[in-house]
Amino acid sequence: MRRLRMVLLLVLVAVGLAPAMPAVPAYAGGWAATVLDPLPDRIEADKAYTVGYWVLQHGFHPFQGELGETGLRLVGPDRELTFVGRALPEAAHYAVSVAVPAGTWRVYALQGWFQPFEVGTLTVPGGLELAPS
Repeated sequence: MRRLRMVLLLVLVAVGLAPAMPAVPAYAGGWAATVLDPLPDRIEADKAYTVGYWVLQHGFHPFQGELGETGLRLVGPDRELTFVGRALPEAAHYAVSVAVPAGTWRVYALQGWFQPFEVGTLTVPGGLELAPS
């Protein structure tokens, strides 16, 4: 009988606490990383380049499904540039055409409904230094 009362008490406590527990976010565990295809050794100012990139869910497998708009956002000291990507035949593989003015730019991948991903710092003329993973 004592055990039954203890179980009943635990059930009542659990039921009483349930409304106070936080809700689980709809996208819990939903994150991605973007990996660029190889870039030229040197990027020159105002010259057009095609950049391929992969959106990898959980950082290692191509995302299967509809992402929405993807692309690259370059953030400079006084302005932002956004380049919208186009889907390639392979799942989660995209390409974007960019022409970047001289300067130092923080590069972010736009990953549809996933949060933007910091790729690294692009120095033009020069190259891309990847952000730590």
